[in-house]
Amino acid sequence: MNDDGEIDLLLGNKWDADIGILQDIAAVADDDNNIPDEDGVNIPLTMTINTMTDISITVTEDPVRPETDIYIYGWIDWNQDGDWLDTA
Repeated sequence: MNDDGEIDLLLGNKWDADIGILQDIAAVADDDNNIPDEDGVNIPLTMTINTMTDISITVTEDPVRPETDIYIYGWIDWNQDGDWLDTA
C-alpha cells in the first residue's frame, strides 16, 4: 500500500485479508462473505513434468503506483511432499 491508501498490486481482481489460519486444500477457506479471491493464477487441472504448460496470471495495479519492475516467481512441488530436497 502506498500513500494514497490503495493496495498497489493484486494477483487477480479481488482481495480479502488472509489471516493465515483459515486454509483448506482448495485455498478458499479464507473467502470473506463468500467472495472468492483466488482469481489471480489459473493453473490447468492437469500438467505433465517436462512439458510446456500455459499458466494464466492476472495482475491488477493501482494506476498511481510508482513505476518499478514487477517479477512473479512460481514453483510446483511435483511429488507433493512439501520440500525441495528431491533429486529430480
